[in-house]
Amino acid sequence: IYGSTSDTPAAAPTLLIYGHYDVQSAAPLADWNSDPFEPVLRGDSLYARGAADMKGQIMACLCALESISRTGPTPINIKFLIEGEEELGSPHLGDFLITHRNLLSCDFSLNLDAGMAGPNSPTIVYALRGAMLCILQVTGPSHDLHSGIFGGLVYNPIHALSELIAGLHDAAGRVTLPGFYDNVRSICVEEQAELTQIAQDEALLSEQLGVSALWGEHGYSPVEWTSIRPTLDVIQFQGGHPKTAIPSEATASISMRLVPDQDPNEIHQALRQYLEAHSPSMVSWDLHWQVGIPPSLMDRGSPGVQALSRALESAWGKPPVFRRGGGTIPVVPMIQEILGVESLLTGFSLPTDNMHGPDEKIHLPTWKRGIAAVIYFIHNLAEQAPG
Repeated sequence: IYGSTSDTPAAAPTLLIYGHYDVQSAAPLADWNSDPFEPVLRGDSLYARGAADMKGQIMACLCALESISRTGPTPINIKFLIEGEEELGSPHLGDFLITHRNLLSCDFSLNLDAGMAGPNSPTIVYALRGAMLCILQVTGPSHDLHSGIFGGLVYNPIHALSELIAGLHDAAGRVTLPGFYDNVRSICVEEQAELTQIAQDEALLSEQLGVSALWGEHGYSPVEWTSIRPTLDVIQFQGGHPKTAIPSEATASISMRLVPDQDPNEIHQALRQYLEAHSPSMVSWDLHWQVGIPPSLMDRGSPGVQALSRALESAWGKPPVFRRGGGTIPVVPMIQEILGVESLLTGFSLPTDNMHGPDEKIHLPTWKRGIAAVIYFIHNLAEQAPG
C-alpha cells in the first residue's frame, strides 16, 4: 500500500513511513482470553493480534498526521509504504523498492517496529541483528525400517542429527562454526556503558521466561546476549512417526541472528564446512537455504536521529534510551541498500505486550504519548534542510 500527502511544498523534506499489516498466527487459540481478531479493552490496554506488531504503530502515525492536518498544511512531505509480507521476510518488497525507487525517494525513513525498553523509557534502536535461516536434512536408509529387525544395524538419522546439533555449541555456549566470530566487531566504551545501565535482573528474567536459569555465551550479560552477540538456535526438529520404526530421515530448522559485520552467505558456508567435517559417514545430509538478511547499523549522530531524539524527549520529558535490537526487520537493510536511506527505528510497544504470543496488546497511555512524539518529530524535521 502506498500513499502520500499532497499539501506540502515540494522543497520540504520527505519522510517515508514504513509499516506492515500482516500478523503472526494466533494459534493456539486456547491460550487467548478473548478472540484475537476482535479488539477488547481491558484496563489501559487494547488486546488483539497485531495491536502492538504493528497495526497500532501504523495508527499512531495516521493519528499524528490527522492531528497535524487539522492545524494547517503538513510541514513536510510524507509517504507511506505499508506491506503485508513482513512476517514472511518481505520476499517481494525488494523488487517493489527497485521498481518504484523514484516514487519512494526520501530524505528520512521512519519505522515504528522496534518498540520500547519500558513504559518510561522512550527508545531509539540504532542497530538490528540480521538473520540466516536454513533447513538441515539428514538421510539414512532409503525407507523406514522395523526397529526390532533392523535396530542396531543402521545408523539412525535422528541420532546423527542430534549429534550434529549438540556440536554446534561448545561448553562455554559459543557457536563452533569455523570463523563464526571473525567479523564480530567490538563495541565502544560509550555503548558498553549504555548496556550496563539497562542491565537486566537475571532472577526476575528467569521467572518471567519460566526457566530455572538463563543460558548463554560465557563472559557476557543477558542484555549483551540479546543485542550485540550473534546466536544460533534450532527452532524446529522433525523425525520419525508414531510407529516402532527407524526413520529414513530427520530435519531441523536452524535460525541464526547475526551482528555487524557478519555476512549471511559467509555464515551459510561456515555451516556447510562444519557439516562436512562432523557428519557421520553412514548418513548423508543436505542444507537448504531459506532466508538471509544482513544486520543493520545506523549513524547515531545523523540529523534524523537527533530530530527523533528531541521528539521522544518532548513527549516523555526525558532523553531516549539508545540500544541495539536483537530482532531482524527485513525492510531496514533493503531501504538502506536500494533507497540509500537509513531507517529511524523506534516504536511504542512494550516488552510486556506479548508480540507473537497470546493476548497481544498495546498499552494505550504509552501509545498516545507515541502519537505526540510523531507529531513533534515531523515538526522537528520541518526545521531541517533535506538530507
